[in-house]
Amino acid sequence: CNRPTSASIDAVIEHCPDFEELHAQNGWVGLTSLPDNIGNLSKLKHLNLGNNSITTLPLSIGNLPKDCYLNFNGNPIKNVPFSTIEKGPAAIKRFFELKEKDGAAESNQFKMVLLGTGEAGKTSLLNA
Repeated sequence: CNRPTSASIDAVIEHCPDFEELHAQNGWVGLTSLPDNIGNLSKLKHLNLGNNSITTLPLSIGNLPKDCYLNFNGNPIKNVPFSTIEKGPAAIKRFFELKEKDGAAESNQFKMVLLGTGEAGKTSLLNA
């Protein structure tokens, strides 16, 4: 297969499932999401999608070869921590499996307990 020009990533995957490297960084094709069939690239060794506008990764990305290098730097991905992405497809797959098993949901709430001796400034800190 030749280098894709204006074809969508979905069409590239459908017509060229034997890709070993896929580079679409720096807004090259205006990526905001990835198709579910991204996991069908069973021979992929290098996926460079840095500096796009991708906000979520599909579950199927965990089906990529475990030694596939992933670059999603510069994307506002919200559903998988970058520390997990950096570990590769197998770690992403485990993350999704654990999230589904535990029924985890994202939350912006937290509980904070302030401990300390009297007159130490806990209330002042809380009111700041």
